[in-house]
Amino acid sequence: MKIDVSYVAQVRSAAGVGVESVEMPAGATAADLASQVAGAHGQTLEHLLLDEAGLPRKTILIFINNKQSDSATLLKENDRVTFLSPLSGG
Repeated sequence: MKIDVSYVAQVRSAAGVGVESVEMPAGATAADLASQVAGAHGQTLEHLLLDEAGLPRKTILIFINNKQSDSATLLKENDRVTFLSPLSGG
């Protein structure tokens, strides 16, 4: 199934792209997607998105169709998933 993926803030910089389409198998979760894109875009994105166990870091915000979601959420054809790293500053 086709999933549209958007990267925001530091995640965008680490991915090297802002938006892309990714093919995922039926039954895939947001965590599965995070793992796949992390592997496809290299170590910097992998370190930013995934913890030592290979699961999405709790600090990464995941939005599916503009609604904040859990990494265990099942994806559907044509979902739009956004990965966002929290911003800091003063």
